[in-house]
Amino acid sequence: MSLPAFSVLEPLRRSGILRSVAMLVSAGGLGQLVLLLAMPIATRLYDPGDFGVAAVFGALMAALLMVSSMRYELAVVLPRSEEHARALVRLCLSLTLATGVAVLAAVALWRSPVARDFGVPEMAEVLWLLPFAVVGAGAYRVFNFWSVRREAFGRIAATRVLQPVSNAIVQVVLGLFHFGPAGLVAGQLAGTTVGGTGLAKGAQPWPVLRRGELVKWRILARRYARFPKYDVAAALLDTVSLQLPNLLLARLFGAEIAGFYMLADRAIVVPLALLGQALGQVIYARSRDSVTDGSMLLVVVKTVKVLGVGVALLALAFIPLGPILFEIAFGEQWRTAGVFSSVLFLGFGTQFIFSSISLALPASGGQPLNLAINALLLTVKCAALSYGYAVGSAFVAIACYSAVTVLGNVIGIAVVIVHLQRQTPTSQSPGPAVNR
Repeated sequence: MSLPAFSVLEPLRRSGILRSVAMLVSAGGLGQLVLLLAMPIATRLYDPGDFGVAAVFGALMAALLMVSSMRYELAVVLPRSEEHARALVRLCLSLTLATGVAVLAAVALWRSPVARDFGVPEMAEVLWLLPFAVVGAGAYRVFNFWSVRREAFGRIAATRVLQPVSNAIVQVVLGLFHFGPAGLVAGQLAGTTVGGTGLAKGAQPWPVLRRGELVKWRILARRYARFPKYDVAAALLDTVSLQLPNLLLARLFGAEIAGFYMLADRAIVVPLALLGQALGQVIYARSRDSVTDGSMLLVVVKTVKVLGVGVALLALAFIPLGPILFEIAFGEQWRTAGVFSSVLFLGFGTQFIFSSISLALPASGGQPLNLAINALLLTVKCAALSYGYAVGSAFVAIACYSAVTVLGNVIGIAVVIVHLQRQTPTSQSPGPAVNR
């Protein structure tokens, strides 16, 4: 008779998911450890206003990244033909480069008005880095999904070490030379682009227009049209909802409040996102077969149970101690960030669980549901921050934001499970009456 905790993990172990996730998490954990160890240094080299500028820049980069290749990078995993997958890689890279050129033109024309509109006029001087960040991070994302297709998790794991280490080194070194917000932004750029070429093995990525290449792109673009049709909007809504505080807090309450939020976000979300992204990518890599045989529902349900218990235990330990821990680790001026982190923890925790399983929707034809969930999340988060602004309290804005994030993500998790249940044969249902 097996212990309940181990029986919950057994389906993940049998499918090989635990082994692949452990590889990604352990490698990424090493890099994140370096980044976390560097954060107390960075918070003493940069002030909250610098972090606020970096937060807005990072939010803009994240939003543009979601549309840079029209979400066709998700389709790279799906074709049975290797040549079709390679053609999708080249299509994605071409779209990403075109996006970068468009962003460069926009920056040249409107960088100062954009920076002023977001409440951080000093960001105008670092916006020149934005098109390079979009192209570099977009190319990395495409090659990442190529490696997911080939289940080359070892190569992905290597970049999980390299990127945060590069981020930490660049930010600390430039901070020592008083680069201000530019140092933080340059670190973000390094942390999202380094290592991409190492993932490109076998992809034949160079978008040289061979004979018939454009015809092949057109055929594949039509075949996977559901990704740009639904996933671009869904991913943009998701990213904007995740980055909403970074985008709005500087405008509503000043760059310093945005900086406090960014540190809270980085200290909590970065470690959680590491595991969540690893789980999501490994599950998605097996999606072509697991959707067909009905095993994805079982894996998703077990994943939600395991992660839910983990988040609950972490919340009990962290929420009472957040302000004290932040003050000790990052300095007295960052205690407010610690207060924010305690308030936000459950919101970030449920966000982590939902993001771990959300790729099950596009993998199983649920793009319209994914779009609806992200539209709901964005709407309620905007309402929460607006209410905080109306009452003139950043703390109320953060508390309401966390509360609606918990509610929205719980609804999202339920929608994913119900959607998979409807697509799964009765014999595959993970109901309690079946002895597994």
